[in-house]
Amino acid sequence: GTLVKGIRRLTDIPLLLITNGSLLFQEDVAKDAACFDMVAPSLDAPDEETFLKINQPDPSLNFDQIVQGLVDFGGKFKGEVFLEVFLLAGVNDSPKQIDAFARLVSRIQPHRVDVNTVARPVPGRSVSGVSPERLREVAKLLHKSASSVEDYDYSKARAAAAPGQSVLADVIVETIERRPCTLDDLAASLGAPRQEIIKALEMLRRDNRIVTMDRDSLVYYGTP
Repeated sequence: GTLVKGIRRLTDIPLLLITNGSLLFQEDVAKDAACFDMVAPSLDAPDEETFLKINQPDPSLNFDQIVQGLVDFGGKFKGEVFLEVFLLAGVNDSPKQIDAFARLVSRIQPHRVDVNTVARPVPGRSVSGVSPERLREVAKLLHKSASSVEDYDYSKARAAAAPGQSVLADVIVETIERRPCTLDDLAASLGAPRQEIIKALEMLRRDNRIVTMDRDSLVYYGTP
């Protein structure tokens, strides 16, 4: 709350809060979240069993309480709620589970629903994303304003770019500005050949646009 009020004194740019939504049932958390123009909570489970399986949450968290927090917050919030439904193949995407998701979305009544899936390896977990076709199919079942979030295809952007423009390099910088990534992370999330990514990283390093960090025997790329 203190942070967002401070930002308000500096700019009138609309502010978006990205959150897992697990504590919106707490009055003080909901009050601070309400200071934003838009709130984007996530929902990756339609029931308690799936919630425990995916998140392995702190024992104090209760699925029904979290959902009720989303419902209550959305009912009072004067801004817009953008709900992200996150799907994992074979874990929370069965027809029965999608029906349950649809009922929860109906209760929460968000302004928009984004249907997303995993796009990068998850440390210590063997999970797979659902296909773009399945994302679009589920979106139609969940909400009238739902849409699928599909992998960014840098090759299409590069083909549409001006000759000589290094789109891949720019996309890499945009990606690692959000969080440091390894070469494997970049290859998995961008869907680009490793050799092309290596060439782009070498160019970015020569231009001093990126830095390297060694963590746990892995090399991470970040921005200065």
